[in-house]
Amino acid sequence: MVSHGAAIRMWVAARAENVDVDFAAAHALQNTGVVMLSGAPDQGWRVQAWEGRSVGPEGGVPGTSGPAGEVVDGIGA
Repeated sequence: MVSHGAAIRMWVAARAENVDVDFAAAHALQNTGVVMLSGAPDQGWRVQAWEGRSVGPEGGVPGTSGPAGEVVDGIGA
């Protein structure tokens, strides 16, 4: 889906299990930015990456840890 960054942030905050409004408000999304999700309408949605950085299972700050909790991009060390 292609849309305005703010519209994507609002939809993700309302639908994704691991991203809430506070997270979306604190992490801007450029108009050319990408949010990758997994799931389906009947199963629910989970954010896998926000602007190219991994998002942890509990909606951790992008870039702080990968899916296994390891440090990504040297951030969060």
